[in-house]
Formats: sequence, C-alpha cells, structure tokens
Amino acid sequence: MDNLQVIERFASIAGAVHDAVLACSTDHRAPDALKEQLGELAQRADEVKQMAERPEGLEAEDPALLFAGIDTLKSIADRATQIGDEADGLDGALCDRIHEMQSEIAHFRRQLHGHEMRREARPAIGG
Repeated sequence: MDNLQVIERFASIAGAVHDAVLACSTDHRAPDALKEQLGELAQRADEVKQMAERPEGLEAEDPALLFAGIDTLKSIADRATQIGDEADGLDGALCDRIHEMQSEIAHFRRQLHGHEMRREARPAIGG
C-alpha cells in the first residue's frame, strides 16, 4: 500500500466518521454517549488524517504512531457501534452509517497491519 493510498483511506475514514456524526446530530433519539463517542472519533480521525497528510510524507512518521492511531479509531468505533446497537429506536440511516464507518475502519486496520507484517517478513537484501 503506497503513501497516497494510505492518505486516501484516512480521508475516506474521516469522511465516513463525519457522515455518522451528522446523522447522529439529526436523530433526537441518539443517546448522549453515542454523540460523545462519535465526537471523539471525529476528532481523532482528523488528527490521524492530518498526521498522514504532513508535507514531509508518511516516511517521516513513526509507523507505530499510525498503527496506534488506527487502533484508537477502531476501539472508539467499536464502542460507538456497541452503544448504537444497544440504543432503542435509532434511525436506520444512523445505524447504517455507524456500521459502515466501523467496517471501513476495521478493514483498513487489517490492511495496514497486514501490510506492515508482510513488509517486516521480507528477507534483508545482501544480508
């Protein structure tokens, strides 16, 4: 996965999170705990996206920071999804947005961690 793909995925995740925040803000039945989780998730998604978009590029970033960022997003998204699943009477569109967002984050996390594992498993050249 190249740097542009990583940046695009973080941007897509940030967009999905903001879509869920917007859907949540229009559903008067959404519990405050869900609004809080989605608000925190939006803030963290923007932070990770900005880290990935820095002019010096992803090479200058410690990969552990990006992995920690996506792990944090996944953890918060999982909590938001659980709260949404347990809430009564949520709008179907909001539930869909939350599940789509959580799925996108989980899928990218698996890709990112899988890519790093494959990269680390490569034998050293000339070693």
